[in-house]
Amino acid sequence: MKIFLKTFGCSYNFAESEIMAGILQEKGHQIVNELKDCDVAILNSCTVKNSADTKFLRSIKEAEDLNKKIILAGCYTQARKSHFLNSKYPVIGTFNITNILELVNQNSLNQKSILSTNDEFKLNNPRVLTNKIVGIIPISQGCLDACTYCLTRFARGKLHSYKKEDILQEIFNLTKKGVKEIWLTSQDDGCYGFDLGYNLVDLLKLILENKEKIKSLTKDGFIKIRIGMANPRHFLTFYKDLIEILKDDIFYKFLHIPIQSGSNKVLLDMKRNHSVEDFIKMVNDFKKEIPEILIATDIIVGFPTETQEDFHETMSLMKIIDFDVVNVSRFWVRPYTQAAKMKQLDSKVIKERSLELSNYYYSRIKEKNEKYVGKIYKNCLMDEIGTNNTSKFRNENYKQIVVNNLFNKGQIKDIEIIEAKTHHLIGKTIN
Repeated sequence: MKIFLKTFGCSYNFAESEIMAGILQEKGHQIVNELKDCDVAILNSCTVKNSADTKFLRSIKEAEDLNKKIILAGCYTQARKSHFLNSKYPVIGTFNITNILELVNQNSLNQKSILSTNDEFKLNNPRVLTNKIVGIIPISQGCLDACTYCLTRFARGKLHSYKKEDILQEIFNLTKKGVKEIWLTSQDDGCYGFDLGYNLVDLLKLILENKEKIKSLTKDGFIKIRIGMANPRHFLTFYKDLIEILKDDIFYKFLHIPIQSGSNKVLLDMKRNHSVEDFIKMVNDFKKEIPEILIATDIIVGFPTETQEDFHETMSLMKIIDFDVVNVSRFWVRPYTQAAKMKQLDSKVIKERSLELSNYYYSRIKEKNEKYVGKIYKNCLMDEIGTNNTSKFRNENYKQIVVNNLFNKGQIKDIEIIEAKTHHLIGKTIN
């Protein structure tokens, strides 16, 4: 059969779609790129925001309009498990993706769903890579937190980490396939391994011990590893050891550490279990030891208990840290969460605060990007094709550099930065 997979949301979801596609392709099914060309549409959902829900439901309607057989997957369906027990379409849960063949092969695609919550081993399966040079490796599923606004924990459950030796084997497997950029992804890299008696640093040390072997599996010895999102409270327990690890050239000098608010009161109401002061010290320590490091964060504006004073504290934090990347989200009411039961702020207030914070960030980031102009970065990796025959490269701190020529994915170039934009840099190759 011809199978189309549409994926919404984070890199973890894309990794799971790649695994499902690999399992199906290995058994003789054909993976196609267009909905109109398929026999079966697998729709892999996200449920972080209302907008993600809307896009997923719209995609179901699109598949229905084309009379396609449909399988539903991902966080939306798992988090609302009770609503899908009698779904007219089969559903595969986030704990069951390796069973996708069973659903595709059943005679009638409206009979059976697989929604158990048993821990599933997702590594070292066949893959159909979304990007042939990027290997997305799930290192764990679930988390150790209970943030009052988050629905994802209902979809992914409690922390279940994969053994560091199995993750290393997955790196070997993907590197042999030509991958040059590894993403270590999860719902929270910060608590990886806590259930196994170790942490992220132990995994990274194992990778470093095998660095030469990993490089030997590539055609040119080039490999870069990016650490995924990590919650501050867990990072705080081992970040000083992490600093030393990140100094090695195999790792991108990039971290995604979501603060969510600059108010300790709001953080307490969110059950984030870290303080603004600890966060600032940690980030400053990273920047002191690795000056070129790029720090990304997430901020939720308009949490139900956020006062104007709380918001001003968030704005103050923006000025203290001067983040390189800020993902600003307006608060969304998510079903089943504690925050959904709280008295909500006026949507106009949320919009005004969101615009103020976003406008400040955009005014600063363009100015910050100007510091790159004139610099030369060696060994930048071309990992994505841009619009109008441009190429997107990544430098050592994962900054995106757009070059006005079309190169092949995986090419390595030295690049001079000639212009700064708000979301990226413009460069020219010099080799």
